[in-house]
Parts: sequence; structure tokens; C-alpha cells
Amino acid sequence: MGFVKNIVDGYGNFVTGKTIPEEKGRIRICKSCKFYKPGTDFWCGKCPCHMKSKVKSPGAECAIKKW
Repeated sequence: MGFVKNIVDGYGNFVTGKTIPEEKGRIRICKSCKFYKPGTDFWCGKCPCHMKSKVKSPGAECAIKKW
């Protein structure tokens, strides 16, 4: 259930424009990662999640444990 809650929380924050304290650091880490796919509306090569939503979920974790 935690996985679904993370998706709902992150997407809800994304849609409403709400930010979380960890968000900017997570984005910076993602964009410097070798699996980041530039030009794909912020998708990761290791994770099927939409990263614009995932970085906004307080309970979410990076698929390769970078955050």
C-alpha cells in the first residue's frame, strides 16, 4: 500500500503545485545521474515513474537509492 500512497501523494502534489523540502535536492541528484533521460519530460532509465511527480512524494525513494 505504501507504493500506491507514494504515487497518489506525489501526483497530487504535482497537480496542485505543492512543493516538499526534499524536492530541489532530489531533482538535482536525478539530473546528474547517468540514468536520467534528458528531453523526455523528466523520466529515469531505471524507474518507470514520472519523476516530476515522484520527487514530490515525501515517502518515495530513488530506484537506485540515491535519495
